[in-house]
Amino acid sequence: MKISASVFAQNHTPIDSLVSHLERIGIAMLHIDCFSGEDLDSFFEKGGDAVRLPLDVHLISATPENYLAKMEQQGVSRLCLQYEKLNEIPAAFFEKTFIRGIAVETDTAIESIDKSLIEKLDFIMLMCTQPGVSGGKFDIRNFSRINYLKNHFPKLKITIDGGVNSEIAFILKLLGVDTVVSGSFLLDKMDYGVNMLHLLHPVATENIHIRDFMLPLDHLPIFKSGQFGLKDAMKTIDDYKTGFALVVDENGKLNGVITNADIRRAVLNAFDHFHDITASDIVNKNPITINENVSVKKMLETIDSLGMVILFLPVVGNDDTLKGLLPLNNLARG
Repeated sequence: MKISASVFAQNHTPIDSLVSHLERIGIAMLHIDCFSGEDLDSFFEKGGDAVRLPLDVHLISATPENYLAKMEQQGVSRLCLQYEKLNEIPAAFFEKTFIRGIAVETDTAIESIDKSLIEKLDFIMLMCTQPGVSGGKFDIRNFSRINYLKNHFPKLKITIDGGVNSEIAFILKLLGVDTVVSGSFLLDKMDYGVNMLHLLHPVATENIHIRDFMLPLDHLPIFKSGQFGLKDAMKTIDDYKTGFALVVDENGKLNGVITNADIRRAVLNAFDHFHDITASDIVNKNPITINENVSVKKMLETIDSLGMVILFLPVVGNDDTLKGLLPLNNLARG
């Protein structure tokens, strides 16, 4: 997960000195909120002309067509337009060389955005605090919006702007977010390196629970017990590209999981009579699970206590009903 530093979130350090610090601690990009081309001019005049880091610009304007050519000439690497400001996105936006995206406020339903538009974008930036308020609190409704985008537009990259602290950053990495914009949290009190470490390594609390960000059931490959065979399992796992499937009984209680490894072991054990393999042979009936009411802090303690790498955790309720899933593969990659 990359960090884009919002340079105008502080005013106590000159731009050139600030950027020098940020380059040394591994910041990927510099985020600049612009209401016109003049805002970018101001950045360069204050010392940004010597910047080597890619520029990540958020253009908050109802007439972006007036600034696109200038943004390209000034070497902007990424440009996102504020969706709520626009009647339509100018065609010229998609002809420029920068990476293209839109910024969307939390109260705007992702489902209301034209699918064909999203498919033309490189990324979407979800605005997760009250617009115009620096240091605001992350709105946890955005976890489900991230899951929706990852499920419906798997090639789309997701950027998060607003309210990201260490705990939120950990969850965003878990959910596969590509980039986080950080302003006040990262740039507070000039402890840039320490704050960067806090973003990249979780300092979890009891404030957020698994039910707040788990993948919902309608995003998951799920079988009813007794209603599938080996071929069904292999095809479903391949279609979903998850590496696993879940098995529930008629009441929705978790009966087990199937992974590629479970299938491989079953095939090796019955190699000479392959066609005799049954569903029961490929189901792990005692999977590791976690309760939906567990906090992030307790979740981290649970994962640490396992002493092994796991790629997912089924989430269950108090009655063992399957509620969702935690994808941990992004943590394993990191």
